[in-house]
Amino acid sequence: MSFKFKIINSIILPEVKKIIHSSFKDKRGTIFTTIENNLTKKILPKKFYFNQNKINYRKKNVLVGIHYDNKTWKLLTCIKGKIFHVVTNINGNQKNKFKSEINILTEKKSESILIPPGYGNSFYCIKNSIINYSLAYKGGYINYDKQKTISWKEKKLNINWPCKTPKLSARDSL
Repeated sequence: MSFKFKIINSIILPEVKKIIHSSFKDKRGTIFTTIENNLTKKILPKKFYFNQNKINYRKKNVLVGIHYDNKTWKLLTCIKGKIFHVVTNINGNQKNKFKSEINILTEKKSESILIPPGYGNSFYCIKNSIINYSLAYKGGYINYDKQKTISWKEKKLNINWPCKTPKLSARDSL
């Protein structure tokens, strides 16, 4: 079965892309493809490939803070549930520094967000959720203890989170 996709550049952060995947639905459920060679060639720089897939199971009211590194491309998809997803430009030399884009991702939408290196990635779970990360990088993986974090409450980012007292990890309780 062949699936198609549409790539949309963000208006706020043009380096960030939303990928809308075609899907197949019937009485058994839904299927769609998040990664395949034609898509990878269109969204990643040459000689970059998705090296790793991670699955996050997160409960309602969990906020995963603004994490980033300067090496990893991330393709994020909400497989189940509903999340308030935020991408923030952390790169110091661009006109869009500290600007953010917000997307509501759900299991009902066959959408992914491509996050370039140097961009913060964060989300708040509106419902219990399962989130898939596909990661592309050269060399070794940058583990969480080597990534950088910005407080989800950082005023200069001006993010209007849909919560006041989320469940946070120690890393995100800044």
